[in-house]
Amino acid sequence: MRFFRKRITPSENLSFIAIAVAMDAVLSLIATFLPLSDIFIILVLPLISALTMVLIDKKYILVYLFSSLICVSLVTCYDLRETLFYVYPSILTGILYGILVKFKTPVSLLIFFSSLLSLGFNYLSIPLIKAIYSVDMISFIKGVFGLTDYLYVDDIIPTFLFGISLAGISITHFFISMVFSEFKVSYGNEGIFSVVSPIASIFFSFLAILLGFYYVPVAYLFYAFALYFSVFASLNLLSFHRWYLMVLLVVLLIGSIYSFAIFNSSFPKDSPLLLSSLFFVSVSIPSLLSVFLLKKEGLTLK
Repeated sequence: MRFFRKRITPSENLSFIAIAVAMDAVLSLIATFLPLSDIFIILVLPLISALTMVLIDKKYILVYLFSSLICVSLVTCYDLRETLFYVYPSILTGILYGILVKFKTPVSLLIFFSSLLSLGFNYLSIPLIKAIYSVDMISFIKGVFGLTDYLYVDDIIPTFLFGISLAGISITHFFISMVFSEFKVSYGNEGIFSVVSPIASIFFSFLAILLGFYYVPVAYLFYAFALYFSVFASLNLLSFHRWYLMVLLVVLLIGSIYSFAIFNSSFPKDSPLLLSSLFFVSVSIPSLLSVFLLKKEGLTLK
């Protein structure tokens, strides 16, 4: 475990950065040669970057950032497609995760913003790759996973990319919180942040339903956001399990089932599933009430 310790002196920090950059470069090189290695890269690279952020002094963050990006660019300069689409977002996602850990960000927002950053860089790289290599990365991904002939596959591509990024950051968080007790991030959302998850779940649920009639790919992405935050919202209920909140939860769930049965035929063919986000709302409303009741009693979520 001596390897997983805080770096203090300049030589320790620079040595650890050199190791991390070398690992980034090797994995980036592998991604350009081995088919389907990109998924492995997405899952591992954020962990390397996040570990580096957690273990080095904050004044060396920019040293690692630029060293890593320059090095992986040099070793993969003969073909930057995978580097632009997979490697850069993975490294930057891990760096953001590490920075947010240092600022003691609640874990629900920590994982969400890190995953969202990766998704954003994925889509920023698409026009650049197309301009340089005349390759459509979305079509390439569909071909790799044998999804080209599926009718509504384009509707779930943003959600798929978000899910892959979410998996990588979740693995990173799990490893760091298990191995480094001194850097462990609590699942309790303190203060004002305790209301974020239920409110976000309700907000994204209704946005998903509304956009289901207009732009389904983004609607499904918001559906994934709502699902994500509803999981954390449910933790509020587990921390404040009062019988009347459980009764309310059951009533709302039954109501959402009936609403889904009645209205799902009104949705376009590729989006009736979006109405099931009412289930997330059913969890989030009692969760939000539990937060206010806790505060009224002068308690906080653990």
